[in-house]
Amino acid sequence: MQYRTQRFLALGDRVSVDCGFFWHVGIVSGYSIYGQPLVISASKRRGIVVEESLDEFSGGGPVRHEGFKRDLPRRVVVAQMRTMIGQPWHLFRNCEHVASAAEGRQPTSPQLAGWFFAGLLVFAATRRSA
Repeated sequence: MQYRTQRFLALGDRVSVDCGFFWHVGIVSGYSIYGQPLVISASKRRGIVVEESLDEFSGGGPVRHEGFKRDLPRRVVVAQMRTMIGQPWHLFRNCEHVASAAEGRQPTSPQLAGWFFAGLLVFAATRRSA
């Protein structure tokens, strides 16, 4: 996966931005009247699922274009994302859960699972040394 400019983004594409300890994920939902890509995501910053410009979504940082790898039509993925706008964000219903659900998959968050597993390993290691 590479960083690409916005001209390569198509309706329904998955995009992400590096937020340090995690990647924030969204789905390209269209374009503004000014030609700026729009992205729908479960935004922790805003506390809900929102549609915002690519610049707002990324905080001005580089965007990773993950492409479109689903069997569902692109418009269906976007329509499913739109039904979630306004719903609350929480840890167990984060940006990855929302995007994967819209893409027709089981709502999952590999990043959350990874952090949970890492926490278990740290907990187990500290219990052994105590």
